[in-house]
Amino acid sequence: MQDNRNYQIPKDLDQLPVVLFWEIDEFGILVASMFIGLIIRHAIITVGLAFILVMYYRRLKKTKHKGFIMHFLYKIGVMTPNNIPPYHVREFTD
Repeated sequence: MQDNRNYQIPKDLDQLPVVLFWEIDEFGILVASMFIGLIIRHAIITVGLAFILVMYYRRLKKTKHKGFIMHFLYKIGVMTPNNIPPYHVREFTD
């Protein structure tokens, strides 16, 4: 039995969803900054700062490895996953 269907395989299976031309994490930074700007009544200034922050974040994502942000959040104590050992453990023994 021969299957002559054409299948398309995506290049990046782990690629984040895209909103307009930003990935979802970059868009989240932009929206959070806009929300903070509305609360403090300086929306124009915070939108400008948000674009600069997103550009810096995009450059950081390109220069570091894929899980850098999650590792950084774990290191500073923001995230604490249950399936990995504490940060201060350097050597593992049986």
